[in-house]
Amino acid sequence: MSFLEDIATQLNSAGVGVYPGTAATRTIYIGEMPDSPDALICLYARPGRAKEMRLSLEYPELHVETRAATYAAAQTKAEAIDAALHAQHDVTLSSHKYLIIRALGVPCKLETDERNRTIFYQNFTIQRSP
Repeated sequence: MSFLEDIATQLNSAGVGVYPGTAATRTIYIGEMPDSPDALICLYARPGRAKEMRLSLEYPELHVETRAATYAAAQTKAEAIDAALHAQHDVTLSSHKYLIIRALGVPCKLETDERNRTIFYQNFTIQRSP
C-alpha cells in the first residue's frame, strides 16, 4: 500500500472523508481531482528528502487539496485534515511505521476553480519506515 493510501485510510478513520467508499460516497481521491463531487479531498505525492543510506527511512512529502462549494466549507475541511494529520507520531498505518507527520505551514487558499468552488491546500512532510 502506498503512503497516499495509508493517509487516505487514516483520514477515513478520523472521519474527515470517505476512502475508498463507492462512486457515490467517496470523498478522498489520490493523484487526480475529478470534476465531481464538488466537495472532496485529493492527495498528491511529492518527492521530499532523499532516503537514508544506512537506515530504512523515507521522507516523502504530501500535498493535500480540499475543494468545496464555499470558502468556509473548504477552509473547515482543510483545518480538519490539519488536525487529523499534523503531529501524528509513532503510528502504524497499513504495515508502515510513521515516525512523524508534520504540517509545513497552515492551510491556505489555492484558487477558485472555473465552477466557482474554493480550493485550499496544505503540505506535510513525513518520516516513515517502509
